[in-house]
Amino acid sequence: MIRSATFSQRRRGFDEGEVRDFLGQVASQVEAAEAECAELRAENERLRADVDRWRTELVQREENPPEISDRAVALFSQAQQVADRLVEEAVQHARDLMSAARAQEREIVQQARESARTSTRETGGRSPGGAVDGRAGHGAGGYDTPVPDIEYVRTFARVAQVQFRSVLEALGEQVDRLGQVPDLSEGRRSYSSGDGYPDGSFDGSLDGSLDGSPDVSWHGGHGRDELDGYSGDYTPEPPDPARR
Repeated sequence: MIRSATFSQRRRGFDEGEVRDFLGQVASQVEAAEAECAELRAENERLRADVDRWRTELVQREENPPEISDRAVALFSQAQQVADRLVEEAVQHARDLMSAARAQEREIVQQARESARTSTRETGGRSPGGAVDGRAGHGAGGYDTPVPDIEYVRTFARVAQVQFRSVLEALGEQVDRLGQVPDLSEGRRSYSSGDGYPDGSFDGSLDGSLDGSPDVSWHGGHGRDELDGYSGDYTPEPPDPARR
C-alpha cells in the first residue's frame, strides 16, 4: 500500500524517484515490524496456554494427590525386610556371644572351685604338729594361721574377677553398637559398686565349711548374662611346695 501510493504533481514538487525509494524503505520496515509483532503474539499465546495447562494440573493435584507407585512400595518393603534381617542377625549374634561367655564363665568358676577344694584337702586338715586331721585347723573363726595354698586360691579368684570385669566391658561395647539390644549399663554399674560383684559379698576371703572345704560360691548373677570377649582359659601356676 505504501509502495503503490500516488501523489498529485505540482510545480516545484519533490523528486518522484526519491519519494518512491523512501516509500519502499518505509514499507519494508513496516512489514518487518508487523512480522515481528505476529511472531511475538503467537509466542504469547503459546505461553499463556502453557500457564493455563500447568495451573489446571496443579489444581487437580491439590484436589486428588497422586498415590504412591507400586515401585516405591516395593522399595520400601524391601528396605524394611533388610533392616529386620540385620537386626535379627545382630541379636542372634549377641545371644551366641552371651551363651559362649556363660559357658566360659561356668568353666572358670568350676576350675576355681576344684582348685580351692584340692588345696583345702591338702592343707586344711594339717595340724601344727604335722598330723593330718579332717577337722584340724578350724576354729571358731576359721584358720588360725595363713595357709599358702589358700592365699594362692584367693589370688586366683582376684585374677578371675579382673578378667570378668574386662570381658564385661568388651561385651558392653559390642551391645552398644547393636542399638537394638537392651542396655546392660545397670549390670556393669552393679559390678563396679561391689568390686566386681553386685552385692559386694566376695572380698577375696575363703570361709571354711563343715567338711573342711572352703565355700567358693559365685555371687555374680548378672555376670552370666553379660560376659563376652573372653575366649581363653586362665590356668594358674600350681602352688610351690617350698611354701608349705
